[in-house]
Amino acid sequence: MSIGLHWWSHSARGDRLRAEQLARPLADYLVSRCQEHARPGWEWILPEFTYANAALPKALYRAHQLLGGDQHLSIAERAMEFLTGKTLIRDTLAVVGNREWLHPDGGNSPAQYDQQPIEAGLMVEASLAGYDATGDVEHLRRARRALEWFFGRNLEGLPLYDPETGGCFDALMNGRVNENRGAESVVSLLMAQLVMQEALARLASTAAMGDALQEESPLPDGTELAAPPA
Repeated sequence: MSIGLHWWSHSARGDRLRAEQLARPLADYLVSRCQEHARPGWEWILPEFTYANAALPKALYRAHQLLGGDQHLSIAERAMEFLTGKTLIRDTLAVVGNREWLHPDGGNSPAQYDQQPIEAGLMVEASLAGYDATGDVEHLRRARRALEWFFGRNLEGLPLYDPETGGCFDALMNGRVNENRGAESVVSLLMAQLVMQEALARLASTAAMGDALQEESPLPDGTELAAPPA
């Protein structure tokens, strides 16, 4: 809800003061959960990695933009660094698989399968929120890497995007994809593409885009990450 309040505060009919009043207890609740559960080696907001994980740092980045102050941003950055560290293998995004959630005493790495599109999509969104909140181009690189997960930059080298239907397969599995194409998967991909295109349109002439997004890409031929024409 903090995310929606952030955008409402910027809309023509938004009420920033009311948005701040509503957002503060929500953001403070996430802070309290982090204070309850975080410990050395487990810099996370909850007692385990479960589902839609990147939504949590995303909410705190947007809360920081709305409310200011350092606490929400500090926790968002720590949580994002921890999540990124747990879901990267050889510079490839390997989101938390749903076969077994990861908790502090469950080993060092999450289950690799089955990886869900919502996880990669939210990593795109959270990374771009992180860039908006900090200006750190590393967040742009993370967003690009997460979007490329859909197009084959993943542990299996298999695209989740289905060019024949415009849909998105439901999961990355060991050696294959789940060929169902549910609404959640499609929406996750579309949202990731939309927020990336919006970010690229804003950053088209900046050095940050050149540094973070114009390097050689492993995306398949014909799949472009370029700002839309003016």
